[in-house]
Amino acid sequence: MAVHQMELLCCVAVILHNFEMMEAFLTEVIDRVLHTFGMMRNLSEDALRDARESLASYIETLSSAGETDPQRLAVCGLTYLRNRHDGPSAKFTGC
Repeated sequence: MAVHQMELLCCVAVILHNFEMMEAFLTEVIDRVLHTFGMMRNLSEDALRDARESLASYIETLSSAGETDPQRLAVCGLTYLRNRHDGPSAKFTGC
């Protein structure tokens, strides 16, 4: 194999490893948020499945925008689910 091909394979392996690590990281955050939210609300299996799908998309968006702090992602995720489940807070004016 040529040196260029070896370098390319090495780069692909690093990218794949980083992707797998990020996926595991996001799954941990999502599981943590759903566990916490589940203690606050009694959700059916269908509602839980819908919440997971929606939350995963939201957390992935935050992550792709550069947010990497797991605690911040969890707080944002809990806020997102609360707003999705209960509607926006009456105290929030939207400004």
